[in-house]
Amino acid sequence: MRARWIFLGLAVMTLARAFGVAGAIAGVAAASLLLVIVQGPLARLVGRLPRHPGSSPDYDLVANVDRGFTGGWAGWPGRERLLVPATWVEDLAPEQFDAEIRRRLALRDSGSRARGVWLGLAFNLAGFALVAAFAGVDLTTVAGIVSASLWMTLWSFLGALVLPSLSRPAVYAADRLARSAGTDPDVLVGAIRRLDQLQDDEPDRPIGVETVFHPIPALQRRIARLEEGSSGGVGAWHTARMALFLS
Repeated sequence: MRARWIFLGLAVMTLARAFGVAGAIAGVAAASLLLVIVQGPLARLVGRLPRHPGSSPDYDLVANVDRGFTGGWAGWPGRERLLVPATWVEDLAPEQFDAEIRRRLALRDSGSRARGVWLGLAFNLAGFALVAAFAGVDLTTVAGIVSASLWMTLWSFLGALVLPSLSRPAVYAADRLARSAGTDPDVLVGAIRRLDQLQDDEPDRPIGVETVFHPIPALQRRIARLEEGSSGGVGAWHTARMALFLS
């Protein structure tokens, strides 16, 4: 990881010397797009997620140790691949497993996952452009690259506070779309409850805490939205987490 940072810093500095700020921004954009392309293989490598027997045309079942791992979409929007934890076969009833697959497919088909990728990338590029233009850093020097990195750390923290508000509507929308696709509401609620137990096991939380820090709404709010049948918008899936990955 440290080698990657050093290489990227040197590349940005070189581009800034040759083409100015625009060249540096273009370099960061290119590196971000490359990370989107290799997201799946990188996740498999870092997370030690070998392909598991039982994969299907719709998803790759991956062997995982952490019961809290939930997989997700990885790769270039339009060519992404769904990674599904193999432990779900044991932890969920067959109908609950199918319900969760429907939810994930709905995230892709509704464009929510793609919006999360592009908005996360745009947020980072906007921050870098602001730093380069107004923070007084000289991207042609090592000191300037380090200063830009520190400014971007603050920008990423800001993103962790404000971007989850774009992800929560996507969760509600995925639940609603899975129900619209014919999933039994009781089965869907059962799957949501079980996965919550395997992760945070926090069925409810103060609204203020959730608004600032949590891209996934609390269990009780998700169930209430399902019962209401509220549309709640479409949102952008995991914008905050994608921004952190690409940062």
